Amino acid sequence: MANLLRQLDSWQDWLSFPPDGWLENLRFTAETPEFQLALDGDLAAVTVTARVVYPGSAPVPPGIGDVPNLPRWEADRCFVRNSGAEESLVRQLEAAGFSPSDLASGTWRLSGESAVIRLLAHDLPGWRERWSITTSARFEKSCGAVALVEPRIEILGSGEDWLGFDLRFQTSDGMAVPAADVRQWLRSGSRPGSAKGRRWVVPEEVSDVLEPLLSELEIHQENGRFEASKRSAEVIREIGKKWSKSHDKGSSQVVHKLPEPASLRAELRPYQKQGFAWLCDRLDRFGGALHADDMGLGKTLQTIACIERLFDGGDGVVLVIATASLLGNWQAEFGRFAPARTVRVLHGTGRDEERGRVAPGEVVLTSFGTLARDLAWHLRQDYLAAVVDEASLMRNPDTDHAKAICKLNARNRIALTGTPLENGVRDLWSIFRFVQPGWLGRREEFRDRYEVPLKESGAGAVLERLRLRTSPFLLRRTKEQVAPELPAKIFIDEFCELTPDQQGVYRAFLEEGRRQVDALHDAGQSGAARMRVLTALLRLRQTCCDLALLKNDRFNRLLVSKRSGKLQRLLELLEEAVDGGHRVLVFSQFQSQLLEIE
Repeated sequence: MANLLRQLDSWQDWLSFPPDGWLENLRFTAETPEFQLALDGDLAAVTVTARVVYPGSAPVPPGIGDVPNLPRWEADRCFVRNSGAEESLVRQLEAAGFSPSDLASGTWRLSGESAVIRLLAHDLPGWRERWSITTSARFEKSCGAVALVEPRIEILGSGEDWLGFDLRFQTSDGMAVPAADVRQWLRSGSRPGSAKGRRWVVPEEVSDVLEPLLSELEIHQENGRFEASKRSAEVIREIGKKWSKSHDKGSSQVVHKLPEPASLRAELRPYQKQGFAWLCDRLDRFGGALHADDMGLGKTLQTIACIERLFDGGDGVVLVIATASLLGNWQAEFGRFAPARTVRVLHGTGRDEERGRVAPGEVVLTSFGTLARDLAWHLRQDYLAAVVDEASLMRNPDTDHAKAICKLNARNRIALTGTPLENGVRDLWSIFRFVQPGWLGRREEFRDRYEVPLKESGAGAVLERLRLRTSPFLLRRTKEQVAPELPAKIFIDEFCELTPDQQGVYRAFLEEGRRQVDALHDAGQSGAARMRVLTALLRLRQTCCDLALLKNDRFNRLLVSKRSGKLQRLLELLEEAVDGGHRVLVFSQFQSQLLEIE
C-alpha cells in the first residue's frame, strides 16, 4: 500500500482523478470476498481446501497469488484485496487445529479423532453459517457417525421482574435428550451416550459457555421449569438467540422506536435513534447501561437526547462527570442540542456559590477530581441520573474518583466510553460496578471466573460467557457497522479551555503586547508597531497551543495537564483512537508542537 501511494502522482495523467484535490478525495475500499471450503476425510483425519472468491475473479488460495481485477478503480474509489479478511480465515483454520499441508493450493490438514470430533461439534456449525462449505461423500459418512446434542430454549412466560423458560436438548437428527442427563454428563465429565449407532457429542460451547453461565445467573428451578430474574432474563434471551432456537423473539439489542424529546434541537441519524431508544429502554427497565459506540458516532448527542427524555418524565438534577478538558465541550453541546436546559459547571474556584444555585431540572457538570473532593455534597443529592463520560478512566476500581462515582445516589446511571476494554476485563468489572451494581459479582469472584482464565490461551469460551453476560447492558457499534449512514467525512470541533497557567501567561502577553504597540504608535513608528502586533499574535497562539513552545525552562517543567489544555485533550483522543484500532494523522503549524506530541 505504501508503494502504491508513492506512485499515485505519476499515475495521475492516466487515471480519471479531478486535477485538484484528487488525493484527499481518493478512498480505498477492501472488496468483500466469499470463502469456499471443501472438506474431505474421516474421523481419523480431515483435509480442507480453502478458496477466496472476489466478484468477477477466479478462486485463489488465501493470501496467495494475484487477483486479476484488483486493485480496481471506480471514480475516486480504489477497491483492493481484503487481506484482513483472508488472514482472519487462516487464523480460524489454525484455531480449529488445522496445519498447512500445501499453501500454494490452499490445503490444510487436521489429524486425530478427538480433534475431528471437536471440529464437527464446535467449529463446523459456525463455518456453515459464514462460508460456502462443500463436503465429500467420505466426510459426510463420517459426520453421520456423530450426532450433535444442542440446546433448545423455550420461553414459557414472563412478568415485570421474571422470565420462565424451559431448557431442552436434542440431537442434530431430532432425538430428544433429557436436560438432566446432559447436565450430568457435563458436571461429571463422563462420555455422552449414543443411539442408533451414532455417537452423541455435546458441543464445547454448551459445556464451556452455557453450563457455567447458568450456574452464575440469578436462576432457580421449580416444578420442572426455570425462572430467571429480570436481569438474567436478558442473558437467557441472548443465549436463545445465539443458538437460534428460542421461540421468544426478544433481544436485548432490539427495542421499540421512541419519539425524540420536543426540547431536542437535533436530527438524529437512524443508528443514533436506535442508540437513543436502546439507552432509554435500558434505563427504564434496569436503571443503567454502558454506551460504548466507537468514537465519532455521537454518544454525547444520544445521551443528551436520553437526558431530555428523563426530564420529560421526572424531576431532579442530572450529574455529568467528565475530564476537565471536556466540561466546556459538554456545556457547548447542551447549548447546541438542548438550549433551553440550564447547565451549571462545578469546577474550579467559585463552585461553592454555584452549588447553592442548583435546582431541579438542571444539569450539573463536574470533573473526576472535583467530584472526589466535593463528594460529601454530592452524596446528599438524589440525582435523576448520573452520567460518566470517558468511563474508561474508572478502570482502576481503587482510585478515589472510581470509588466516589460508585457511591453516588442516582436513579439512572450511564457510562460512556469508546474503549470499554483497555488494560483487561477488570476495566469492564469496574464500569459495571457503577452501571449494574453486583451484576458481575464481587471482585474476587470476577477475578476467578473471568480475569485469571482469560490470561490463559484458548480462553474463547470464557470470553463468550462474559460477552453474553454483559451484552444486555452494553451497546457497542463501530464506524464500519453504521458506515452506510455516515457522510464521507465527519467534522467534530473539540473546544479546549486554557489551563490556569496558560490563562495567566496569555493575559501577561496580551497586556505587554498592547503596551508595546501603543508606545510604538505614540513614537510614530507604525511599521515597527505592525511587526510587534504579529510577534504578539504569534506568542498568543503559542500560548494557546502549549506553554512548552515558549522555550522557557519553568514552563517545560510543568505537567502536560498544567501547560496545555489542547495537548491534554489530544492525548486523550489519541489513546481512545489507538485503543479502538484507528490510525491518526495529526497536523500542526508548529513543528515544535509535533515534536512535543511525539
